[in-house]
Amino acid sequence: MKRVIQHNVYGSIIYEEGAWTGKKSLTINGVPLTKVDKTHYTYSLDGELITVELKGNTLTGVTLKIQNEVIRLVDKPAWYVLVLSILMFIFVIVWGNSPTLCAVFPIVGGFIGGAICGIGAVLNVLIAGMVKKASYKILIGVGFFIATILLCYIIAVVIIAAATVVA
Repeated sequence: MKRVIQHNVYGSIIYEEGAWTGKKSLTINGVPLTKVDKTHYTYSLDGELITVELKGNTLTGVTLKIQNEVIRLVDKPAWYVLVLSILMFIFVIVWGNSPTLCAVFPIVGGFIGGAICGIGAVLNVLIAGMVKKASYKILIGVGFFIATILLCYIIAVVIIAAATVVA
């Protein structure tokens, strides 16, 4: 994920974070900052070496602190994006543990269902964070919810079909 912010004092600030690795890089006015430790980088401003602090990540929001000024690079996910991500897990936990419900609409649960929900939830937060309009964020969340449940359903049907062939 790449974010470009135009600041009136520091100019163009480019923040990049790997979606899967979490590796971060920071550039101010085309000059890459040197990483000192996990959260601190050095930046040369008018010949003076300045230490900047980078806090957070894509899932919690990212801020950059330069000379006591805090600049928000990535907003925190909206509450409704997080709720839709959590609903994926709740649906799979409740539905997958009910034999009556699974007889009507089987879904895979346990480790496989949890892994699918985890990937869907993270992708939901990442992709919804790329759009500005709340209605689009909700549509993306509903889309990931439906896609996650359908994937759990397809895997359950395949497992049931394989089990009936073997038996």
